[in-house]
Amino acid sequence: MDPSSAFFPADPSTLYLGTQYVMKTVDGGLHWQTISPDLTGSTQHPGDKTEGPPTIENAKQRGYGVVFTIAPSPLDHDLIWAGSDTGLIHLTRDGGKNWKNVTPQGLSAWSKVSFIEASRFAPGVAYAAVDRSRLDDRDPYLYRTRDFGATWQLITNGISTSAFVRAIREDTEIKGLLFAGTELGVYISFDDGDHWQSLQLNLPTTSVRDLTIHGDDLIIATHGRSFWTLDNITPLRQASQAAKSECILALPTRASVSH
Repeated sequence: MDPSSAFFPADPSTLYLGTQYVMKTVDGGLHWQTISPDLTGSTQHPGDKTEGPPTIENAKQRGYGVVFTIAPSPLDHDLIWAGSDTGLIHLTRDGGKNWKNVTPQGLSAWSKVSFIEASRFAPGVAYAAVDRSRLDDRDPYLYRTRDFGATWQLITNGISTSAFVRAIREDTEIKGLLFAGTELGVYISFDDGDHWQSLQLNLPTTSVRDLTIHGDDLIIATHGRSFWTLDNITPLRQASQAAKSECILALPTRASVSH
């Protein structure tokens, strides 16, 4: 699924789509409802005249941005996160009637919010992957909030420089077990993002654009137009549970990725 569109987890008939707004359909796209204002930072209105060519400085205000990622909460039908490619994160807690800017402090314009993952374990928890490669900044940026975006923590300890983050997923069964797709491969965290380590195994160095957990398998999509599967992540789930009680953060050695 393109991150700029998302089904409501508990009701697959509800689909959200990002333009400069968040759009919603409940009838397969026959009718759409706009449930947000412009969430990209644009200050331009239809019919406004502009002078001069667009620049990096004025493109955001002129409406060149889009809502790049949408994340409905699996726990609350009215809670929806939205991130733009202009560097903004917004949250609604009433189904789109009111939106609040909850962007992490210091996130500059055109920091692409490439992926938001709404937690399935606590409604106030979410994770945001930010890609600043267009700004010639290839450092990883991955944020976590536990209070509905009031505060954010940068959680990139262990992710290599230049491995900027494209996607973030939470395990479906074990709280605190996270997987990150980066420009250089896959990373795993056993402690809710406080520490990361490579999950590369036999995976080629490649740009990982999305991940999903299907049952006991981790499936990734790469920019090389390939799908790779890590069969049976049960050992990783067991390691995550062990890490909580014994502080063991070493990867199991018997694992491989299939293509």
